[in-house]
Amino acid sequence: MKKLSDKMKKERELSFLKWLEEKDTLIKNWLRLIPDSFSNGLDYSLESLVLLSDYLILNYKMPESTESLTNQDEMMAVSGYIGEVYIRNIPGNKEWIMSELTPRKNNKFEFFYLVGERNKDQINPFSAYIPSLIYSKDNQEIYLSLKAIKNNSEEFIKKSNAAKVIPGKGGFSYQYFILVKDESFELNEIEQALKIYYAKKGSRDRVYSHNERHLLVNMGDNYYFHFQLDTGEGVLQESKEIAENYKGDKDKSVIASCKSRVEFWGDEDPDGDYINDHMYLLEQLMQNAKLLIFDFRNGVFYDEQ
Repeated sequence: MKKLSDKMKKERELSFLKWLEEKDTLIKNWLRLIPDSFSNGLDYSLESLVLLSDYLILNYKMPESTESLTNQDEMMAVSGYIGEVYIRNIPGNKEWIMSELTPRKNNKFEFFYLVGERNKDQINPFSAYIPSLIYSKDNQEIYLSLKAIKNNSEEFIKKSNAAKVIPGKGGFSYQYFILVKDESFELNEIEQALKIYYAKKGSRDRVYSHNERHLLVNMGDNYYFHFQLDTGEGVLQESKEIAENYKGDKDKSVIASCKSRVEFWGDEDPDGDYINDHMYLLEQLMQNAKLLIFDFRNGVFYDEQ
């Protein structure tokens, strides 16, 4: 198909913005209209796509019926639901993107919104899945397709992260465990706190992401501080051990319940050139109530020193 003319593109853009504002309400209203036996299980998980497929197979006998304009409201909602499942479950910067292809002009329903990443592969949730599902009657089809995309994306990210060499002088100094009390914590909270700190100082931005679990602070002269998120199974056990051996006044039950932590360290610094810098960085995190900064070398928390 040809791309849109400038006039049609402007009209499509306005429709797209309206879609973004209204899609959640559209989906919710649709869920209220279908039987509870289906709607109660549509929780935006990948597995819920099997139940969604059961509903569609039950209610649509021919692929052509999904393209009928009489069913366009439901198809808009269903396409939106599949797209949201994609965005919420596939790793990466997934988002809604407007298609710039022209309509077929044959009085059939068409869905002009895609999900994916800009300048990369994108999927039309309607045309890629729904007519094909009604033809095949295979309730696993959409689920298995998105599951495969998810697995491939995770493997790609894993290989990409492994391929990145950590910069810096190597070695370890100024080591701390930053225990995470609240499971809603995200590593970008540390990133934003440090960016604000350097902005207030009038300094250049020194903070950037090495990968989704590793932040770097570039001090110059090939020296780096590191913040690395650890959510491994062993973290909880080590938190319990920290609580058992802790002699201070903090709530040991809170310490023992920490399932994740951020490991902080600086590159090797034999002359102590960066001792003040590491303290300035940690002090920016003291205001985050989700975190406890533990000096595991001395068995005390940072605010107790």
